[in-house]
Amino acid sequence: MKLSEAILLGDSLKKADHTVYLGDEGGGVIVGCAIGGALLAAGGTVEEWIKSSEYYIPINGKIPPSLESRWPWLTHEYMCKIGSMYSCSQRRIPAYTLEQIADYVRSIEPAEEPEKEPAEKTCEEPAEEEEWNDNKTMQEMVQSIGIPK
Repeated sequence: MKLSEAILLGDSLKKADHTVYLGDEGGGVIVGCAIGGALLAAGGTVEEWIKSSEYYIPINGKIPPSLESRWPWLTHEYMCKIGSMYSCSQRRIPAYTLEQIADYVRSIEPAEEPEKEPAEKTCEEPAEEEEWNDNKTMQEMVQSIGIPK
């Protein structure tokens, strides 16, 4: 799933909170920002985020594995920009809409590769000089596993 799509879908899966990527407010209420919602939409969980971000230090430029495994192109800088836009949208200064945030993400994310068609399986024909003797092959198989004649 593309990050831009996940951001739009994920916003309906949690309560908006620009101060936390993803968390549990208690009572089954999940809170988070645009990135946290995107993780939920892509099949992630609060527990996965917590475990993944345990050693996440924003200043090292790396992103948590839970995000990197889904969007390997995402950088810390992009996360900051998306987070800032979402924070502004929640505080209305300036008022970015979720669609504008998704548009920004579309402008930076790579195009998805089209799904590849499964390769058509073909049976190789035996070489011309090679003769197939099903009866002999069956006899050899029976002998190899020790079944008496």
